[in-house]
Amino acid sequence: MFEIEGKYRVNDWKPIHATLHNLNAKTNGTHQEVDQYLNAPDRDFAQTGEAFRLRRIGADNFLTYKGPKRAAAVKMREEIEVPVAPGDDGASQILTLLQNLGYRPVFQVTKQRESFALEYAGYSVTICCDRVNNLGDFLEIEIVATEFSQPKVEQIIQELAERFDLGKPEPRSYLRMLLERNRDDA
Repeated sequence: MFEIEGKYRVNDWKPIHATLHNLNAKTNGTHQEVDQYLNAPDRDFAQTGEAFRLRRIGADNFLTYKGPKRAAAVKMREEIEVPVAPGDDGASQILTLLQNLGYRPVFQVTKQRESFALEYAGYSVTICCDRVNNLGDFLEIEIVATEFSQPKVEQIIQELAERFDLGKPEPRSYLRMLLERNRDDA
């Protein structure tokens, strides 16, 4: 399956929440996500367009691999996510294991995420309202679908972006934006 998403900078949450209400979106709640990104010993993910991270949501831990981005109007890439041992000890053990295998920590991204679910044009859509530390506010419109659904899903994401009155999509990941910001500040 592929994660197909559009990410947009947000200046005011009030109209976003009003549109979510009008679309009958169901809240999935708010939580903090802490993503520790890692780089591989055999290739540079910044060069290949891949991503590998340990995500912490409360006591829950997940390893996520994101394949190279595919050519699309919005971001499209294969995503594989698996749960790993929970809690601080579980996170520490998996990071130690990965570092012993040659993976190197790159950067940590922390955000507050409020997520919503809605059915739109026959697809299950996830809307994420993110406040990313040291970066700002963003809205993500995400649909998990097959590669063959790409044109229709892109159209749906663009329609929803228009309903939310969003500007152009932000093609960069939070990680890339933060790394660029830190490089520019140095």
